[in-house]
Amino acid sequence: MFKPLTSLSARCFSKKHTAFFLDFDGTLVEVVNHPDLVRIAPATKHALAQLFSALDGAVAVVTGRDISDVDRYL
Repeated sequence: MFKPLTSLSARCFSKKHTAFFLDFDGTLVEVVNHPDLVRIAPATKHALAQLFSALDGAVAVVTGRDISDVDRYL
């Protein structure tokens, strides 16, 4: 069972020395039979936004997908 990322405490890392590189398929979303069927949980989107804000944008999504596809989901 895939569990969405819901929150991270800013106290668990130093934003001056921290960046997150997160894989899209299989980490942020479940692997599905057809690439267009992925769904990202609202809680995961919210947590990513919080992480992005806490790290002044030092968050990257790693994927083989086109950036326009990832932008559409995130």
